[in-house]
Amino acid sequence: MWVYSTYAGSKKPTRLFDYQPSRSGDCSQKFLKGFKGFLHTDAYSGYNKVPEITRYFCQAHLRRYFVEAIPKDISSPEATLPAKRLEFCNKLFEIEKLLTNLSPEKRKSKRLETEKPILDAFWSWVDSVRSNCLPKAKIGKAMEYALNHKDGL
Repeated sequence: MWVYSTYAGSKKPTRLFDYQPSRSGDCSQKFLKGFKGFLHTDAYSGYNKVPEITRYFCQAHLRRYFVEAIPKDISSPEATLPAKRLEFCNKLFEIEKLLTNLSPEKRKSKRLETEKPILDAFWSWVDSVRSNCLPKAKIGKAMEYALNHKDGL
């Protein structure tokens, strides 16, 4: 199921569910033919077939990798590396809630002002701790996912 949606502040909010028999990027390419602009997606490479778009990836998808990396058998999960990432993400989500009623232009301006420092701090943190993470461990995979998709995040 391919899901397409306008942004929350649209004059005509729309969410459309498009059943296709495959996950081929041809499906999104065909559906979005003629669309130009920003496309908010997960990191699925099938969207790369859509021309003339600027993709940006979902922080919630990245957040999930870090949630899954929190050890289940630890008494203080808030002291773990994955929990530190959640702090960054939760700050971003809190700011987003405050920006929902702004125009897209004002929201972009406020994001650059308030969220960019949080993202910069996150990437600095990743650089400082990633060498401590085993690549095949869940935290290592979360770090790898983040780094592999840094440009879109």
